[in-house]
Amino acid sequence: MSEVSFGPFLLDPSSTRLTRDGVDVKLRPQAFQALRTLLRHSGQSIGYEQMMAEAWDGTFVSRHTVDVTIGEVRKSLGEFGRWITHRPKVGYCLEIPASEELVRTGWHYWNRRTREGADRAIDCFKRAARECGTDFRAWEGMSTCYLMLATFGMRAPRDVYPEFLEAHERAVDAGGLRPELRCNRAHGLHMFEHRLGDAEAEFTQTIRERPTYGTAYVRSALMYSTLKRFDKAWPRVRVSLECRTTPQLLEVERADVDDDPEAAARTASERFGGVCVLKGPRTFVASNEAMFLFDDGSPGLGTSGSGDVLAGAIAGLATRGADPLTAALWGVWAHAAAARRAETRLGRLGLLARDLLREIPSVLYG
Repeated sequence: MSEVSFGPFLLDPSSTRLTRDGVDVKLRPQAFQALRTLLRHSGQSIGYEQMMAEAWDGTFVSRHTVDVTIGEVRKSLGEFGRWITHRPKVGYCLEIPASEELVRTGWHYWNRRTREGADRAIDCFKRAARECGTDFRAWEGMSTCYLMLATFGMRAPRDVYPEFLEAHERAVDAGGLRPELRCNRAHGLHMFEHRLGDAEAEFTQTIRERPTYGTAYVRSALMYSTLKRFDKAWPRVRVSLECRTTPQLLEVERADVDDDPEAAARTASERFGGVCVLKGPRTFVASNEAMFLFDDGSPGLGTSGSGDVLAGAIAGLATRGADPLTAALWGVWAHAAAARRAETRLGRLGLLARDLLREIPSVLYG
């Protein structure tokens, strides 16, 4: 059985690893085997006898042991645990919604951050909801698109905000009030309903539930600025990560960097006394020792967030002991190799940044 991708998860039988968006999910070996069996027969019901034969290698265990193990699997999958159902006298079934590909394509279009992209994303999410009305991701995608259209004035807020509220409610009903959805609701309370006390309470709860969620800090800082409570806004800004682009750092126009990226990379390396990775169709890695060119990338790396994945890969290699130049070169190569591997499974159209996270460990250790 080869690697299996389902939702945000990747199961790798060869290394007995389960990851979610590139992060390891803790799972006992026996629970891993049970999940592997369910995936092998995805969409089919597995009775107790068959489950014991395949997941326990024929060893007899009680039905209670099987139930407890499947319960552990469900818990490890979080909100996706509802994909595992049980029918008395029939068995367990892991059924991946038929809407999976539509949801993935919808987020691809949303990442364009344009009105046209949002409209095409909404169309994908609506089709996904028709395919599987209980797939909370379809409703969450719709609500997120409507909120973006209203927030940036791409469409009149009075027209799209009610659609956001409806889709948001359906998403909560289908998948629960997760931090991302709570943050969206808080933003709506602030921007469009002007219920600032309620918005503050929801932002606070979001951060309590997910302290590393940068969007919540940025949006709550915006709310506090509206209230002129800068003593509250500034700490939130400091917590969120500020990303500055190469043209801003060098104080030049973007066209100057595009015209001569090699010179821009060399200038950045010299000015800041370090290694510079200038990502693009052709990626340049500059240090005070040499200049390297990598032109074996992939169009799929143009997806939103892929640069963050590259930065994280380089930082991870550096913390493992690689010197900055070696970490940068390894990171650039692994980043591109991960994209090519992901494209063989997903194609270029549906490639998301999280798909790169799943592939990088196996690229480095494969």
